Amino acid sequence: AVARNNDPHARKLYRDARARGCSDGQALRIVADRCLGILNAMLRTGTTYDPAKWRGRVPEKPGDGRITA
Repeated sequence: AVARNNDPHARKLYRDARARGCSDGQALRIVADRCLGILNAMLRTGTTYDPAKWRGRVPEKPGDGRITA
C-alpha cells in the first residue's frame, strides 16, 4: 500500500488493475509482485532503483507481476 500511495507508476498499476475488475487485494498483490520483481532485478544486476522500470509490461491477471527489462 505504501508504493501504491507514494509512487505514480504503482498508483497507475493499482488503478488499472481495479478498472479491470480486480479486487483490492488482487490489485495490491499485482503492485507487490511488481515491486518484488524490480527488487529482484536490482539484486541480480547490482543496480539501484530506477522509476523508469515501472513502465514495463502491465500484468493482465493477479500474480503476474513479472517485469521485462
